Amino acid sequence: MKYKKVHLTGPGGVEKLVLVEEELTKPGTGEVCVKIERAGVAFADIFMRRGKHKNQPKYPFSPGYDIFGEVESVGEKVNDISPGQKVLAITTFGGYSQYLNIPAEKIIKVSKPVDPSEAACLPLNYITAYQMLTRLTNVKSGNKILIHSAAGGVGTALLQLGQVFGLKMYGTASAGKHDIVRQYGGIPIDYKNEDFVEIIKKSEPDGVDFAFDPVGGDHWYRSRQCLKKGGKLIGFGILDAVKDDLFVKSIFSIIIKVIKLMVFNKGNPFSFYAINIQKHPEWYRDDMNQILDYYYNNQIKPLVAELLPLSEVQKAHQHLTEGKVSGKIVLDCS
Repeated sequence: MKYKKVHLTGPGGVEKLVLVEEELTKPGTGEVCVKIERAGVAFADIFMRRGKHKNQPKYPFSPGYDIFGEVESVGEKVNDISPGQKVLAITTFGGYSQYLNIPAEKIIKVSKPVDPSEAACLPLNYITAYQMLTRLTNVKSGNKILIHSAAGGVGTALLQLGQVFGLKMYGTASAGKHDIVRQYGGIPIDYKNEDFVEIIKKSEPDGVDFAFDPVGGDHWYRSRQCLKKGGKLIGFGILDAVKDDLFVKSIFSIIIKVIKLMVFNKGNPFSFYAINIQKHPEWYRDDMNQILDYYYNNQIKPLVAELLPLSEVQKAHQHLTEGKVSGKIVLDCS
């Protein structure tokens, strides 16, 4: 049986994303074949397209970090997953496809009815937000936090989980997205026309407990100025590099800044978050199941920025790179 998938044919622009057909293969030992219904589009996929993602396969390959779908078949030595089971998974690569064979240990079972597009937002964005709030910072009710890019996929996840945890939240976003920040309990700051450092210092003279910054570069130093004594800065992206044509130079500059922030922290520790389910597989499973519980109980509701067919993957990448979306772009792979 033939199926469709997206091939990334080489480093470059969106034209390098090409829809192709391949023959479906049976899952190997310990693998599960998933019929993908929805695939998330992430900034990590942009890095793949530019040839700068860690350990990415040789070209051509399919990007696609996270998926929602239904088990089509299982390989040998897979005993606890059955065909017809709805599942989530962080795939890292390969999600832009109608079918994918996935190691069974990456599969998270979905036990209750879900919206397919919302479900596809959960694995990467929400586990990133949840682990930053719990594994890296251990927030407490009443803590004050600053979230940059607050209307984005991870930003809205941080806001929604922050509501669950009882946090006071400030979120930077363009003026047109302020209603989204308010909707999820945040106090919006217009990063284009306001100085977020000045606003935080005026609103919170002692500073915030934690700042979550996906921008990178010199922006991290400004975020650190918003922290209370002993407060912590979490970097979880390098959007400056995505927008910078001098990509390699930008990455090198950011690495230097990370080292300086970690060594010369001035009493405010810095951590850079990057998901690693291989290093902590128990975190992945436990945290994803907790996130699903929040979703089942209507405590969180992912914001789907746009649902596009798999054939319009180039448009999805273009829209994400332009930074005009709120929430997460999702591909319909069915």
